[in-house]
Amino acid sequence: MKIELSLEQIQRQKIAITPKLKQTLSLLQYPVQDLLSFLEKEAEQNPLLEVEEPDVFKEKRIQTEIDSVDEEESFLRDSDAYEESYDQPFIHSVETYASNEVTLQQYLLEQIKFMQLNESERKVLAFMVGNLDEQGYLDLDGEQVLREGWCSPETWERCLALLHQLEPYGVGARNLSECLLIQLKHSRYAEDEICHHLIKHHLQAIAQHRYEELAKRFQVDVDEILSRVRLIQSFHPKPGYLFNVQKPRYVVPDVIVTRQSDGTWVIKANEAALPRIGLNPTYAALLRENGPAQPFLRQKHRELLWIIRGIRKRVKTILKVAEVIMQRQALFFEQKEGTLLPLTMRDVAQELGLHESTISRAVNGKYMQTPWGVYELRYFFQRGLEGNFGGTVTEFTVKRLIQQIIEAEDGHNPYSDQAIVRQLAERGIPIARRTVAKYRNELGIPSSAVRKKTKASFINRPKA
Repeated sequence: MKIELSLEQIQRQKIAITPKLKQTLSLLQYPVQDLLSFLEKEAEQNPLLEVEEPDVFKEKRIQTEIDSVDEEESFLRDSDAYEESYDQPFIHSVETYASNEVTLQQYLLEQIKFMQLNESERKVLAFMVGNLDEQGYLDLDGEQVLREGWCSPETWERCLALLHQLEPYGVGARNLSECLLIQLKHSRYAEDEICHHLIKHHLQAIAQHRYEELAKRFQVDVDEILSRVRLIQSFHPKPGYLFNVQKPRYVVPDVIVTRQSDGTWVIKANEAALPRIGLNPTYAALLRENGPAQPFLRQKHRELLWIIRGIRKRVKTILKVAEVIMQRQALFFEQKEGTLLPLTMRDVAQELGLHESTISRAVNGKYMQTPWGVYELRYFFQRGLEGNFGGTVTEFTVKRLIQQIIEAEDGHNPYSDQAIVRQLAERGIPIARRTVAKYRNELGIPSSAVRKKTKASFINRPKA
């Protein structure tokens, strides 16, 4: 076989994503908050671009600053109160420090300052605090530390006991069981032997809801086991996370749906949520001059125009998608928690003549404000299930039916997933048992065995 190299001309069609198209798609996929961040970064590189924060962000930022000032003044008042009460060893609560963005280590070291310790103990305690992980657990091999001669075994054990006395209770534990036992020790149930044994030896059985088995082991009623389980569940398994509080991420609707007095629905873009873009007057004047910076400024001016067109295209695309959603899901808007019909992104893409990936970008992280609340646009896309009656039903409808069936069940004899399958089949909805189990878990409803043992309602409303 002879191998030769040759040049050939082949004509073929393919989609090429130009920089301009790529930027337009990027602007479309950004949620409102990320869009502002993108524009601020662009403004750092483009002297012609001026970006002004949206009105809704200004209002929320001002309110956040006011709340922060109020918290700081409260914190200072507490500090002044302490100066007048030297006999009190420690007064600031976990909530006070966590809300003022103090780290777990800073909070613990603050408490250690008020403890009567010798220099060696203070050094070892500070070392322990520095080796706590984000969950509040001691990420340290004690035997290794002792081998390295950091301190004597007696000092190590004494400092470990002191660390377990600090708030939030449970820090410094080496495992979950020890963490919960520390919190039990500082509760009013510290002398409860059954609770102590449950934490120390039977956490796996509690996780598997084997309450009847535990009741037989301890020769008590199931209700007594359940009361102790509720106590254990009130403890924090990861106390360090109390200091990892993230600031809330506000949801800002991209489109607003309102109903007029004549009953018609109107949808419009939320202009107040869009950053304002302007042209820097100083550099705009240089752009009109025939100077050495003109080629650079002309390029930046073209980039600015691309951004403006891209944002207009973004608003127009999101609005078109929202209009189709409102038309296809008209029953939902007619009444609160109305029925959602089967709808896919492919349906919307075909109606608008766009690619399905464009629809995905347009709905991801975008929100619609309705008279019934604010919903992510993805919420309105429901996969259809074929029914025996010749039509289709949505996952939303099936989940609601499952919830209604479980709400109506006998608490002492709850329905199994297979029993729910039969009831749905009687209503013309054939569905697999594993699908029922999946939807039940998404609703936050435990299995029939757990519902029977707890004799309580775990029903959660579906998220709006």
